[in-house]
Amino acid sequence: MIKNPSLQELELKLKDYRTVANSDGLSVGLKFDKDVTMGIVEDVKEVIRTTLSHK
Repeated sequence: MIKNPSLQELELKLKDYRTVANSDGLSVGLKFDKDVTMGIVEDVKEVIRTTLSHK
């Protein structure tokens, strides 16, 4: 679990985890504070999508 990472830190952690897990079926859970804007949520989701996709 990582708390309040920057988008760059999140990307690096996901890349490291993907390498260690060596799996195509990764699942990511997200929790945000109530006051987080939808823009930030979308940015985080985009980092997750692009980092974990194998395209």
